[in-house]
Amino acid sequence: MRAAKNILVVEDHFPAINLVSDMLRESPHYAFNVSMATTLKEAIEVISHGDIDIILLDLNLPDSKGLDTLRWIREENGDVPVVVLTGEYSEEKGVEIIQHGAQEYILKTECDSSHLNRSVRYAIERKKAERGISENGDKVASMISHIPGMFYRSKGHNHDIMDFVSEGCSGITGYSADDIKGSRRVAFNSIIHPEDRDTVRKEIETAIRAKKAFQFFYRIICANGSEKWIWEQGNGIYDSRGKATALEGFVSDITQQKKAEDEMEESYKKLAETLEDTVNVLAATVDARDQYTAGHQKRVAQLSFAIAKKMDLDDNRVCGIYMTALIHDIGKIHVPINILINPRTLTELEMNMIRTHSTVGYDILKKINSPWPIAKIVLQHHERMDGSGYPNGIPGSKILLEAKILAIADVIEAMASNRPYRPALGIDAALAEVQKNKGLLYDKAVAGVCLELFQKKKFSF
Repeated sequence: MRAAKNILVVEDHFPAINLVSDMLRESPHYAFNVSMATTLKEAIEVISHGDIDIILLDLNLPDSKGLDTLRWIREENGDVPVVVLTGEYSEEKGVEIIQHGAQEYILKTECDSSHLNRSVRYAIERKKAERGISENGDKVASMISHIPGMFYRSKGHNHDIMDFVSEGCSGITGYSADDIKGSRRVAFNSIIHPEDRDTVRKEIETAIRAKKAFQFFYRIICANGSEKWIWEQGNGIYDSRGKATALEGFVSDITQQKKAEDEMEESYKKLAETLEDTVNVLAATVDARDQYTAGHQKRVAQLSFAIAKKMDLDDNRVCGIYMTALIHDIGKIHVPINILINPRTLTELEMNMIRTHSTVGYDILKKINSPWPIAKIVLQHHERMDGSGYPNGIPGSKILLEAKILAIADVIEAMASNRPYRPALGIDAALAEVQKNKGLLYDKAVAGVCLELFQKKKFSF
């Protein structure tokens, strides 16, 4: 039985509307209820009723032209997937259409029933996957709000005004999250023991200047007047100029040291388990879209794990590297499927579109709180030691070690496996690439460990 879907066709040419409507009736997956609009104004009116599942959009309407049409539609309801129907195609325009938020684009002169319905289905399913990602992120955020201990985010680089405080603050301070959030009843800085306030301020300022994480112990005065020792760890959040705009961190009651340690260990275990479930869902989402790279992320994760273990990194860090590798290509969910599975060599514009996946992945994953810098690792996994990588061309000194490990594992697996546009080059060619460019493109120490794993036959895919 076909699923019912409401589709809005925005087109001012009635023969085209009729043709598209006829094609949609042939969909094997959906039973479409077609609404029509011939102007941008009419389209916005229909969308405002909030019952549209997907929009087919002609950019050139009587009251709006070009990408402005797409922009207005997206501003009205950015959650509805849009497939653009265009009569004037160029690679540059196709890239712009995707960059402005469309899920797919179709050239009218090449549109047939199969092509149209396939593109509409991809757009609907991709948006469904994106919503699933958001829901998983919300579940993690909700769980964090109830973990014993207090997660927080404060403005600037002190504790004066808290933007976010988890519900766990009540058990520690005696104040509710609403009491402390926005300093509605009390500023968190004011409950720090008077003798410790200056020390806390200096510790944070020192860490901010060095752009390093901080952790320290100090006392607080609770709502009932009692005194507790707490342990805090956190880090600064910086803008593009390197100025600290916020603090994020975690506070735990260590008055009864052993009890607090046990509770925190259990809380992080639950967080890790929830994150692992989320990571597996995201990894499956990417693999399901692209049969040619199905399993790529898992194999990269296996090699990243082996390298990290060989480098004697602590277990928590190894776990973070493994889970990040499992979803390092999540950003490809925004790349049109016809580009991902294209059997020919991609054009420069198409390659540039694929290169956006690091940034898109970062934007998706930064919404998920985790004990590891997952989003930043994904952002940097195509950076190179000499600054020739993307998206930001940063040098090796600014690349996380986790990203350096992931970068080499990604190159090895990609070269050793079949791609849509070429057969596998083989593991020997992949190892030769790493050997040739270690210290130049790839971190020398990481490359050495990776090569040793294969040369001594301690790892194989």
